Amino acid sequence: IRSRSQILRFQKLNAQELSQDENMNDTAVTWAGGRFDYAQRLLEDETIEYLNHSLQLFYSLLCSSPEDWKKKAPWFFTHDEWQDFCFHIWNQALEKRLSGQSENLEWIPENPGRLSQIFECVEDFRSDLNRHVDKLLAMENFYYKLKENSEVQQWN
Repeated sequence: IRSRSQILRFQKLNAQELSQDENMNDTAVTWAGGRFDYAQRLLEDETIEYLNHSLQLFYSLLCSSPEDWKKKAPWFFTHDEWQDFCFHIWNQALEKRLSGQSENLEWIPENPGRLSQIFECVEDFRSDLNRHVDKLLAMENFYYKLKENSEVQQWN
């Protein structure tokens, strides 16, 4: 059946197009990244809670000790459906920081080279999870890659 299927790809919507939906709010438009499905989900309280969890976990991975992020990560390991959403939020946060629209994201490095390294680490982490690497091991690898790249950056 798949060989006979036609794949339709939809372009992301811009903020103005998302805002045309009367149900949209600023948070949904800001964090959806042009994805209507995420914008719809971001209208729900549970999704806003996961948005906050995602940002707290990302903060812990970038700025804290291993013990801190391990305390904030259990939901990530038990809810596979939220992992893609989490990666989306992390990429949105990095893009916001890169473009200077980073209100309340000052904890993310501002240097474009460092942001690029973080983007790569996020994509490597996502790839590890897609290859069914142990989740905790993949996250530890992600954390230590972030720290290693941070230390290299400080010495340059």
